Amino acid sequence: LPLAGPTIANCQQSGYALGWSDIDASGEISMIGSGSYIQFTHTFQMPVSWNDEPYASLNVMLVSPTGPTLPLNHVFGLGNANGIENDVSLKGFTIVSQSGVETDAASASLIQGTFVTVNAYLGFEGVHDAVPRTGQAQVRLLVNGQDKGSTSLILNGMASIIYSVPSSANNLEMELEVTPVAGQGVAYEVNSVANFTMDSIAPMLIGMDVDTFDHVDASPSTEINFIFGDSPSLPHHADAHIWRSWVDDANMDGLIDEDEVQILSLEQPEDMLATLGEFTLTMDTSQAPDGEYIQGWLSVADGAGNVMIEGGSMNTPLFNLQIRSDGTPSLGTEYDLIWGQYGDGWLHP
Repeated sequence: LPLAGPTIANCQQSGYALGWSDIDASGEISMIGSGSYIQFTHTFQMPVSWNDEPYASLNVMLVSPTGPTLPLNHVFGLGNANGIENDVSLKGFTIVSQSGVETDAASASLIQGTFVTVNAYLGFEGVHDAVPRTGQAQVRLLVNGQDKGSTSLILNGMASIIYSVPSSANNLEMELEVTPVAGQGVAYEVNSVANFTMDSIAPMLIGMDVDTFDHVDASPSTEINFIFGDSPSLPHHADAHIWRSWVDDANMDGLIDEDEVQILSLEQPEDMLATLGEFTLTMDTSQAPDGEYIQGWLSVADGAGNVMIEGGSMNTPLFNLQIRSDGTPSLGTEYDLIWGQYGDGWLHP
């Protein structure tokens, strides 16, 4: 195996021919056995031109020298999805900035004079996991109605087109047009048109409610609040990188290692069009022993890919918090305050 020669011809005498190989995948028939059990794996590709079917039934049986086995039947469809679905669908439309920040086109901005990558995420209508392969559809990018590039190269369901943003642009409109190449239908599950403004202003950290070196009580909900400023909208990408000494220090060396860092998303404010907004980091420190600590820094960028520079780093954390119960202030014991120890019965003003 794989099948060759007259065997393939016999399989193709009736019905649809099942494709045996493609650019990024190949069919196979393989077998493994253990004792009285045999497992067969048959990988094949459905023809692209096979139109939608509300119901499909797959029957499999083995033929041995003593005769055929009872068939195994599996039914596809007859529910919320078709048995066979070949209509290509646009499921996502994103922009990747020159700094590598990917933003949904509906909330993205652009930076004049930079290159961006326009990503079209393709799938099949009403299907969550399966994706088209290279050559099954063409994606075309229109900017202000003009053709700026196209591709039929699809990798893991994603088609990408690079576009240079003009230095003189103030705003522009992008549209993705999907054209199936084998007679399939096309559907748009997201808006294929997006309007962009220009944004060259990076987010700024205005303040936070802890000091660089501080302490907090152990709690199931330890919060740190950050105030960011940006225009024309607040940053859509805001993550905290944290390292907890009592749970993340895998090699017990007391130092931050890159693979020990945890990433948590900050809670965004409701009004993202304001110029100032409070973002919140929430952590569970309830299991931290007294004296343990958290170190962390921020990764923040706006919809145009402008990156905030005041967020700290692994080598220079933005905040260092010790988990320490905050006791009630006191003057100490009765021996800490003594009157007239050296014969002085008065206090000098």
